[in-house]
Amino acid sequence: EEETQDLFTPQVDDAQAKAEKKRLYDDAMEKVKELAQNTKYAEALAQLPDPADYPEKAEAIEAKRQTLQAGKEAYDKLTASFND
Repeated sequence: EEETQDLFTPQVDDAQAKAEKKRLYDDAMEKVKELAQNTKYAEALAQLPDPADYPEKAEAIEAKRQTLQAGKEAYDKLTASFND
């Protein structure tokens, strides 16, 4: 019976869950930034949070993805020219 009651009582954990989700997002974006600063663009792209998980941050995530992709392409061209 307690379980049924939980479905209808306001979720006290909601604020905590949101805070945790924000922390995970912030941690991921910080890691992305560090990787990009070290020209590890492929790894940074892989670390990006999924926009589906953060609809309110989807634009920021997409903008960051485009920036990283451009950086990766430029870096790949640069390293390719050194290897010729």
